[in-house]
Amino acid sequence: YSVLRAVRSRVNWRAFSFTMLVMFTVSTWWEATVAFPYRWWTYRDEMMIGVFIEAWNGLPIEEPILWLLVSFTTVLTFEANLLDLLGKRSTPELRFVAGGPSLPGRQP
Repeated sequence: YSVLRAVRSRVNWRAFSFTMLVMFTVSTWWEATVAFPYRWWTYRDEMMIGVFIEAWNGLPIEEPILWLLVSFTTVLTFEANLLDLLGKRSTPELRFVAGGPSLPGRQP
């Protein structure tokens, strides 16, 4: 939760939501209509929670949840690493990264 609080203001939530929706739709369509029914890969039922989506050919519930969590975790990890990297730079380096004379809220 602390990572989310630290990067919340840096994330473009509208762009993230749109991208996550597109990725979730494509990946779920792929899993539910092509890969899983044609047995290109399968899931071991004994390793799953036991909740299956029958409308999607019995796809385990873990799969759509995984696609949502991967998107969210990727953005949080990227932004947290970027904050850490920028925190280790000097003011002249930060001006170069920001592409301007100074960063908002900082005096030169």
